[in-house]
Amino acid sequence: MLGIWLGGVLAERYGWRTAFVALGVPGFLLALLASRLREPRGRPPATIRATVQSWYTRGRVGAREAVRLAAPLIGLTLAGAGVSGALDLFLARPGGLDTAVFAACVSIGIVWTVLRLVPVALRRTTEASGVAATAFGDFLQAAGRCSARLR
Repeated sequence: MLGIWLGGVLAERYGWRTAFVALGVPGFLLALLASRLREPRGRPPATIRATVQSWYTRGRVGAREAVRLAAPLIGLTLAGAGVSGALDLFLARPGGLDTAVFAACVSIGIVWTVLRLVPVALRRTTEASGVAATAFGDFLQAAGRCSARLR
């Protein structure tokens, strides 16, 4: 809730791009910290360095594969930023056209990237369902312990 409020304040005062970047950085840092959570089986978390290295070397989807899958989003975001910046130079344009062009490019890039990720996700469905079943069982067990303590 604090992020939503802060994002609104930053967007009103400095523009939506500043709010997007300002709230994206803490989100990325929180994702790094969340990667250090313990596994349900009690194994100690990997170090942040090892986690980042695994993204590039030992991960199921290596850095090259991730860049290949995200290429439409990266390319269209950069193209949208370039066209948006060029449109911003012209004074005789409708207001908000640069923002609309950028948003359209990013939206198309997101859709295209998601469509590319669907086959990858389908290949890993059985593995993900096994992990989800384990996590759901652990959640039910923890909820049972909490409710027993509250009684």
